[in-house]
Amino acid sequence: MACCDALNFFTSAVSAQTWASDHPDIPGCVVAQAQAEEIARETFGPLLAP
Repeated sequence: MACCDALNFFTSAVSAQTWASDHPDIPGCVVAQAQAEEIARETFGPLLAP
């Protein structure tokens, strides 16, 4: 997993889908909170480890 140039957070899947539809030039996908938390642990966890 790698970090991208655009990382956005939304209050609902509907608002995320609306934003994605309005920005077709930004690649990516909408993920549920649980999956986003797992991605965050994989991506940023090593940076926070002692």
